[in-house]
Amino acid sequence: MGGTRLIWALIAVVVIGLGAFAMYRSWTDGKIGELYTEDREIVLRFVSTREPTDSKSPAEAFGGQRGPTSVGRCRVASRVIPLSEVIAEQSNFYVPTRDRRITGVDTLDRSAFWQEIEDGMAADSSMKVVIFVHRYYYGFERVCLRGAGLQQMLDG
Repeated sequence: MGGTRLIWALIAVVVIGLGAFAMYRSWTDGKIGELYTEDREIVLRFVSTREPTDSKSPAEAFGGQRGPTSVGRCRVASRVIPLSEVIAEQSNFYVPTRDRRITGVDTLDRSAFWQEIEDGMAADSSMKVVIFVHRYYYGFERVCLRGAGLQQMLDG
């Protein structure tokens, strides 16, 4: 009796998998590889009152202890998750549509920080600048990724 259930369960998994693959191919017109987009780099500015760390991971550039005020830029790679936008439009719950990860953190001296912003705005008066402040409650990675999402939304 148990073996029969196992066989039917395996058949169901195969049928569902083939059905999902067929739907996937029909949504993409057989061009599955074209759904994957290249990473788009988002650069945003930050101010942090947390202690810098010696971590090699950009996501852990600042720790939880209070430290000197640091300014700089955070680089984030953003990539569309295949089919997520189609699913998100049809769902009644949140479905992430992008995968973001921090690729680099550069600290700057304050004058270079403000000069970079002024130069960017002088070159493009419609430039929208997001500056995130990393303080106490959330970690650097979380705040940087949220700021990158806001910057990406403003950039269109």
